[in-house]
Amino acid sequence: MTDQKFLYGRFKITEELGKGGTGTVFRAEDTVEKREIALKIYHPDVTERIGLARFRRQFYLVAQLSHPRVVPTLETGVDDGSLWITMELLEGEPLDAIGLPIPPEKTARMLLQIAEGLEFIHGHNILHLDLKPGNIFVADDGLRLMDFGISGEPKRGICGTPAYMAPEIATGGHIDTRADLYSLGIVALELLTGKNPFDSRSVKKSIRNQIELTPEIPRFGKKYGPLSEIVGRLLAKNPIERPPTAYSVRIALQDLLGIERTPGESYFLPEGPFVDRENELETILDKWQDIEKPETISIRGDPGIGV
Repeated sequence: MTDQKFLYGRFKITEELGKGGTGTVFRAEDTVEKREIALKIYHPDVTERIGLARFRRQFYLVAQLSHPRVVPTLETGVDDGSLWITMELLEGEPLDAIGLPIPPEKTARMLLQIAEGLEFIHGHNILHLDLKPGNIFVADDGLRLMDFGISGEPKRGICGTPAYMAPEIATGGHIDTRADLYSLGIVALELLTGKNPFDSRSVKKSIRNQIELTPEIPRFGKKYGPLSEIVGRLLAKNPIERPPTAYSVRIALQDLLGIERTPGESYFLPEGPFVDRENELETILDKWQDIEKPETISIRGDPGIGV
């Protein structure tokens, strides 16, 4: 996928920056825009799983976002059946490249920045659904989220990385913002201990661990004792027992660190499941994904049937 035919006329690859489950990221020169960028080329199965039209809709939504905790996304395209996006090239490294474990105060400050990023994208109705150290970039000006909104659509079915996957995703349950908060708990545990207890060489075992395993949470002295409680709540198997929003996580971390609270991006609570209307919901979701141009969808029903 990285030969001259695929990149002809535009991108000149200078080095590979990283490789993951959805694709490979390169440092490249964009000969059209005359600048250095980060180029991500997605694996062909991503195109098949998501579909080109849906990929583009999600991309344009993500590309409009601008926030200090988000890696800016620039352009997208498709060639030889593979999707690609360009991102602003930042100096730094992914979070999984730093030495672990790290002290509780530094962990809390990193978690605060990640929570700020999640609060922002959740406030724009976007889920990450693949939050992990490899998708968190440590830039000169702090941590930034990347590689979200493409695999991170609110839908049913397996998505993301099993070692960081919320139990409700693994079991095909209702997915909302609290799935990202569970993943944040795993990232926190990895920062504090240097290990991810859910990770396994077997995908099935990693998924089973998310459903069954309750890891031991590190305990700290009086000053950072609340950090253990925050991580424990993030890792609750039942989403109802987790913090309701990234905003609430941010506030808890600001209080822990003695930082003045700041206004939130959003204050809405996650939506509950659409009870006993699975067939109707499936029809609505299918119709929504097929929309290629502006349409009006009317949902009608007799009084009292829940529509």
